[in-house]
Amino acid sequence: MATAEQKGKKPRTDGEECDLLDAALVASIEKLQEIQDEIEKVNEEACDKVLELEQKYNEVRRPVYVRRNEIIKQIPDFWLTAFLSHPVLGELLTEDDQKIFKHLESIDVDDSEDIKSGYSITLTFSPNPYFEDTKLTKVYSFSGDEVLKVKATSITWKKGMDIANDGAYTKKGDKRILIDERLLFLQVSLLGSIVKRTEVLLMELWTRCSLRALFAQVGDIIREDLWPNPLKYFNNEFEEEFELVDEDDEDVSDIRDVPDHQEVFVDPARDESLIFELLDLKGELEDGGSALWFLRDIANEQDAGDNLVVEHSGTLELAGLRLGDAPAVAGTAVGQLAVSKGRQGREAQNILRQYLANIRLKNAATDVVITAYEPLLINPLSESARAVAAGLAVPAEQAGCLPMSEVFKLAVMNFNVLNWNLFNGST
Repeated sequence: MATAEQKGKKPRTDGEECDLLDAALVASIEKLQEIQDEIEKVNEEACDKVLELEQKYNEVRRPVYVRRNEIIKQIPDFWLTAFLSHPVLGELLTEDDQKIFKHLESIDVDDSEDIKSGYSITLTFSPNPYFEDTKLTKVYSFSGDEVLKVKATSITWKKGMDIANDGAYTKKGDKRILIDERLLFLQVSLLGSIVKRTEVLLMELWTRCSLRALFAQVGDIIREDLWPNPLKYFNNEFEEEFELVDEDDEDVSDIRDVPDHQEVFVDPARDESLIFELLDLKGELEDGGSALWFLRDIANEQDAGDNLVVEHSGTLELAGLRLGDAPAVAGTAVGQLAVSKGRQGREAQNILRQYLANIRLKNAATDVVITAYEPLLINPLSESARAVAAGLAVPAEQAGCLPMSEVFKLAVMNFNVLNWNLFNGST
């Protein structure tokens, strides 16, 4: 057989072979993209058809739902029982919510005309001793960039019955949001009113973290699960559909993995923890701002840097620990943040208060970091809800416990080094 040279053809070099292969690969990818675009177009057409069908059958279902509501009105405490039996919604209903829900006659869920831009939930109450309103509505709408917007009815309380705002206050220029622990579900989940509670949750947390997402999710649960078939919850016939934690998940620390240079103390009954950590000295940090730096660093580790709200930063003099002739000084910082446990996602975030102290042992080239975590609100979707009741945390005094702020202060003020040889003989 004649070779390329014998036929007068120049043989291809390795570089030319690669160029041909690259060109063929690019052409194949371009064709694949064209096919993928075609598939996306078909999918969009299918979605439009599904929405058209949903719109049609929403009209068919409407009179059936009206008849269902008329029958439900004849059954005492129907909606209260259905809510309490639901594995997620029942965790959010407080005792005061339940008193008001005894007057709940009907619930209506209305999708927007185009289905995809939002929906509304309307609660109809019988005459009751609490408020003048008979209908309370919350509207969930999505803008073009899929940002959720919520608009809710304000409650007109009867004279002397405003149990939610008993002693409530607002402070101009203060971005705090106050939530009444007695009406957590009614006020925040469904109606969105802002009222007083003992512990303060900052506005930044509400607008940027999982608390807002949690209560937006409540609307979706009512719309997609409770509303279509409340009878299965009234009869307590449901299967466990809302698994809060994967049984195969590893048992990890509440906040971070616990390596050898940490000591962790946990109160499982309250989901509180206290962590002592020894780190190489961050020599580049200013002493006055080191605690705040560590607070933000831990928040970033937990994917919570965007929702951290700093409440305080300062210093504490430690009379019991002396560095040379002077007492040691600990930098301190306190903030609120939203974090998930273990492998759980953002939808299961809890709201915590984090206390942090940094003791700088420069003679031992070591940063001591003491961190305490105090839950403020337990998400019903978090695995913490299995050991600690979902909702706002019970105040330590009410539970007969020492407040975490005091535990943290005692841990910092009593910190001492008994054996400096642990730090390679430093004195």
